[in-house]
Amino acid sequence: TTIINGAIESGINPEYISFLRSVKHNIYNGTEINGIS
Repeated sequence: TTIINGAIESGINPEYISFLRSVKHNIYNGTEINGIS
C-alpha cells in the first residue's frame, strides 16, 4: 500500500498502479497456495 500510495503521489500512470496491484495480489495468492506465512 505504501508503494502504491507513493506512486500516486509521484503522479505515475494509474494503469501502472493497477498493474502493481495485480502483481502484488498474485504474489499474495502464490504465497497462500504454497502455504508460506
